[in-house]
Amino acid sequence: MHRFFVPERIAPDQHQVDLQGPEAHHLARVLRAAPGDQVLLLDGSGWEYLARVLAVDRRRVELEILSREQVDRELPVPVILATALPKAPRQQAMIESLVQLGVSLLVPLESARAVVRPEPKSLQRLRRWVQEATKQCGRTRLAQVAPACKFSQWVQQPAPSGPGSELRLLASPGQSVPLGDVLRQHLPGRISQVRLCVGPEGGFTAQELELACGHGWQLVHLGRRVLRIETAACLLAGAVSLWLEQR
Repeated sequence: MHRFFVPERIAPDQHQVDLQGPEAHHLARVLRAAPGDQVLLLDGSGWEYLARVLAVDRRRVELEILSREQVDRELPVPVILATALPKAPRQQAMIESLVQLGVSLLVPLESARAVVRPEPKSLQRLRRWVQEATKQCGRTRLAQVAPACKFSQWVQQPAPSGPGSELRLLASPGQSVPLGDVLRQHLPGRISQVRLCVGPEGGFTAQELELACGHGWQLVHLGRRVLRIETAACLLAGAVSLWLEQR
């Protein structure tokens, strides 16, 4: 069944929704919806709403909510990934894969050797791709795309308070500790949050690595081959996702 995002949260006592903008255009013009058709609505809150089309016009689709169900397809704990961005043609596939792998927050990273500088328009594209990938993979919560962050600010952010510990992993080619060895040293059930960091294809500078190590980051390598940004980001996120699902 086709899934569509509504821009605002649906209230518990709400029985009708007006779908507008690109989502309404896709439902009305591309799928040629007619009264009586059923779709699933999402508002990013973790709820999934079964709805029936009541009326269709050029700019909006009126729907009636038939039922609602809370659906949880998230990882057990938040996974936050800060990454340098690859060149534009390779960004969409990376974002779609990271959403499928369960990343909850994506932070475009500015580092010394980064080639691509995140711009407001590119962040808008990333958010649009997140929404499309969320509909495709069955998640009901939207991964967030944060404003761009400088590397020094990112690695020095304090760990959250409360029970459990935060795991900080930074992918760095040539480092002696394989990712699998580091994950085996920790129990997934004792981790409250995971932060991941992937740099540009030129790697991080020695000064950046020293700064990260001084703030609790563990340097890991992802194999003996040189990986592109999007490959490294998806490999790191995928391995952590599988590891967390074991809890």
